[in-house]
Amino acid sequence: MRRTGSLKRSSSKRSLAAPGGIKGVSGAPQQDKEYNSIFYTPIPTQGTPTEVLANRFQAWRQLLKSLIAYFREIQNSYDARSKAVHKVQGVISGITNPSVFLTENGLGDATRILDDYHKHSIAEANKSRDIENDVIGALTGLRSDLGQKIKEIKSLSGDFKNTVDKEKEGTRREIEKLQEALQHVDHEDGSATGKSDPFIVKLGVDKLVERQVDEENYLHRAYLNLESSGRELESIVVGEIQKAYNALAGILKREADDAYNVVEGLRGGPISLPKDQEWLQFVLHDPHFVDPNLPLRRIVDIDYPGKHNPAATE
Repeated sequence: MRRTGSLKRSSSKRSLAAPGGIKGVSGAPQQDKEYNSIFYTPIPTQGTPTEVLANRFQAWRQLLKSLIAYFREIQNSYDARSKAVHKVQGVISGITNPSVFLTENGLGDATRILDDYHKHSIAEANKSRDIENDVIGALTGLRSDLGQKIKEIKSLSGDFKNTVDKEKEGTRREIEKLQEALQHVDHEDGSATGKSDPFIVKLGVDKLVERQVDEENYLHRAYLNLESSGRELESIVVGEIQKAYNALAGILKREADDAYNVVEGLRGGPISLPKDQEWLQFVLHDPHFVDPNLPLRRIVDIDYPGKHNPAATE
């Protein structure tokens, strides 16, 4: 059954097992002997399943209304966030490291990492349109469809009018006649003849039993039909809500992954750099500074022409 399809009437003129407390049904599991007793009715005979079902789907509509409001606020927050992050990204993209600093493998890497991160954030924030189209639109349409379904469900209330209790009472009276006829047989008083013959009376009982059980099963099938339709409709509602949550989960996961990646990039790069890395690169490549690893010269190591000439020895 599509969510836009119509709820079909059952083949009976009557159709969810109602809560306990309804005449004609017991809340406890029945033994086979009691279940098959003509005095036991396994289904509600005075229930209002269409009202119960309509109230249930009305509750779903209330939940959908709250969820629509929630996702709309999420959309608004992403709209605002998109504008705010766009300003942040404009500032970070405007940061340029002076030429005296490292262009790679230095603190300047942080601005590039953050610039990429904010660009992704803007793209993600712009996906608020997806929330509007894929989530809010779907939930709004579903809520509207449920309103129509509730009307259709209520229109089936007449299907559950039945004569089970009336048939049951007629069967009970006929069984009492059978018991009375059997007592006359036991006493052999000659009254168990003609219409009072137990065989004749039992034929009447069997006829009423058949009518009662047929009426019960007619109503039972109607309940099963309504339960099946309600189950399928609710599965559609649950499925649409799951899609909405899954869409949000996807957005949150992408945001979390981006945040995790930028954290790893910063910690594995600029944050873990030796504090003198920029300085070392500066003094090593600037002609006005001396390599700090260059040792001081010793006089004894100084060489010059003729220093080791034999004629110059003592």
